[in-house]
Amino acid sequence: MSVISRFDPWKGKLCTCPPKYSVQPYTGCSHACVYCYTVAYVPDYKRGRPKKNFLRQFEREIKKADLSLPLSFSNSSDPYQPLEKELMLTRRALEITGKNKGKAIVVTKSPLVLRDVDIIGRYGFTVSLTITTLREEISSFIEPGAPPPQERLNALKILAQEGIPVSVRIDPLIPGINLREFEKILDAVAPYASHIIVSTLKLYRGSEIKKHIDLSLYSGNYMKEEIRREIIEMAQEKTEERGLTFSSCREGFPELNTGPTCDGTHLIVNYI
Repeated sequence: MSVISRFDPWKGKLCTCPPKYSVQPYTGCSHACVYCYTVAYVPDYKRGRPKKNFLRQFEREIKKADLSLPLSFSNSSDPYQPLEKELMLTRRALEITGKNKGKAIVVTKSPLVLRDVDIIGRYGFTVSLTITTLREEISSFIEPGAPPPQERLNALKILAQEGIPVSVRIDPLIPGINLREFEKILDAVAPYASHIIVSTLKLYRGSEIKKHIDLSLYSGNYMKEEIRREIIEMAQEKTEERGLTFSSCREGFPELNTGPTCDGTHLIVNYI
């Protein structure tokens, strides 16, 4: 199986991401987020494990990839989950990407990304940091294996100080759990972020969070359209009040996006 694949294998109609590759050094993720969509298709999704022969295969495949497209590390398994501290698959793959003149965006919840600021800065990569809540009691419930919010905020500040352009994913927004603190999160990240990305909670088969939310807000896997639009319009307005560009992820309202890309890849140096 390929380790560098085109993003969005489902060809989702609501996806507004620009063309890019997806790179997953690991299968499963020990951050164990109860809202994670991989519950629907990754067996034992809370257990992170390295992909067999990942680096060897990555080195082969990057030679054949269209490197005008950015590589996204990672979309369904955090590239800086605890395993990475010892295995360093993400670090080595980022270095290989840079040496091959590729472009990369790192999507993570972990301050471990700071270890690799030397590579990320040297090659002009960008980071997309997820901060879903500022409240540790909420984070420990919905993201029990992930680093606490304050550690992520500290990482955001250091990344900004190091000159790394960072987008912040406030994602997912969940009525009754974290939606009310959206403005507080914005105020905490605004001095350091370059772009804000939001999405509403999507429900998938096996999702553990279903028993903790108001299911009447939903029609199938998605919140009802009128509810989604109200949330996304609020988020856009509050984000723009703070002078930041905004986008939403797989919501169906591309007209509300104000950034050059919805996923933050425009922050990669020499993106075009």
